[in-house]
Amino acid sequence: MPRWITLGLFVVFLIGYTFQKYAAAAPPTFVPDYLRIVLVIVFITAIIPFVVMWPAGGLVKPFSLFAAFTVIGCIGLSALAFAGFWYFTVSQYPNAPPVWELVPRGIAPGLFMATILVFDRWLSQRSQRGSVAP
Repeated sequence: MPRWITLGLFVVFLIGYTFQKYAAAAPPTFVPDYLRIVLVIVFITAIIPFVVMWPAGGLVKPFSLFAAFTVIGCIGLSALAFAGFWYFTVSQYPNAPPVWELVPRGIAPGLFMATILVFDRWLSQRSQRGSVAP
């Protein structure tokens, strides 16, 4: 599968994810600082895990192992990013929510990223099998 399709799916995911993160607790008027925080969250919980897992997944050859590795890796990296964000920013405020309430927020973006990467591998393998002459 051409890489531009994978990147296109990822860009569509990023647009939706960014919008969802911004709309989740958006102030009544536009606040640039809030948008900056949302962009940092999107960067550390979506872009970095995707950039790490795309080439890392290429190291795993059997499709079933690749799928498991990708799902666990994407969810794990995204959840770890939320935990890091909590530790370095949210935990400094009084009445901060406990970290175990924030870590599950990494599951949804991790699953979306894993789905994109697994779909990419599945289509690539399918097209390679179809292009081999009998």
